[in-house]
Amino acid sequence: MNLYRSSSRNSQAFGFVAKSVLAILLSCSPLVSFSQEAPLGTLSGRVQDADYGGSVLNAKVIILENQKSVKANVDGRYFIDALPEGIYTLVVTASFYKTSRIESVKIGSGESKKLDVPLFNDSSEVFELEAFSVKATVLEESDIGLISKRQKASMISSSSIAVKSASRSVLNR
Repeated sequence: MNLYRSSSRNSQAFGFVAKSVLAILLSCSPLVSFSQEAPLGTLSGRVQDADYGGSVLNAKVIILENQKSVKANVDGRYFIDALPEGIYTLVVTASFYKTSRIESVKIGSGESKKLDVPLFNDSSEVFELEAFSVKATVLEESDIGLISKRQKASMISSSSIAVKSASRSVLNR
């Protein structure tokens, strides 16, 4: 009977150890699978005016395959992260510029790719106006009207002083 109790205790201890090891392995398996995922890539660059080289702010940069989009900052710079390895199509749009489409942008696993995008002016939205003139009057009671009066008064007093001194010098000769 002692033998039976001893083997029963051993099997219970073995069962407890086996369950503990199994629980540890199962709880670690998500960590192992996450660590085996390929690192993601990034795409960054600058959107610039093709004619003048200046920045195009608020340009919209879109990756068609996953519909990720970002806006360029005031320096025309953009940054897209968390891109899985693959080949992408990039579309860049901005007001008053033609849309730019760049095909076959390859991003490798863990790669940080830099891609500057030139945009060309879109003259199709520009139209010509006929000549016109604008006539305006300054309100005398406004700040600008008072400043204008003060400037005229100082010019008149300066010119009258210049005339008086010139006439005195002519008379003194």
